[in-house]
Amino acid sequence: MISVDDITTNLGKGSASLEFQNVDVFDWITVPNSLSNGKLLGPPAAATMSLKIQWTGVTRRISGFSDPTLGFQGDYLETGATIDVSVEQSDGSFSFTGSGDASGLFAEIGHEQNGVFFEDDGA
Repeated sequence: MISVDDITTNLGKGSASLEFQNVDVFDWITVPNSLSNGKLLGPPAAATMSLKIQWTGVTRRISGFSDPTLGFQGDYLETGATIDVSVEQSDGSFSFTGSGDASGLFAEIGHEQNGVFFEDDGA
């Protein structure tokens, strides 16, 4: 299970992280099997996943954005991000490990209000 303790944020400094180890997940083996709810290859295999994502390096700040039509508002930071991920099926028949740097792409963190927490202030 992922807990709130696995998440750290410091929006003032433009950083955040999500990190957990050995969380139980299901591996549907293929995308078509996942989309067919297991009709192609059968039910998913038990697996565990470890993940670490770090957001840093603010490239743009968007403060006070509001969309009353869709019912959300917030302050957002475009940043870079790095990710390390590993997944292993419980029987050891498959494992995957990968990492990457999204600094040249798009990553975003922020504080958002939506749903019942959205208050349209008429702005």
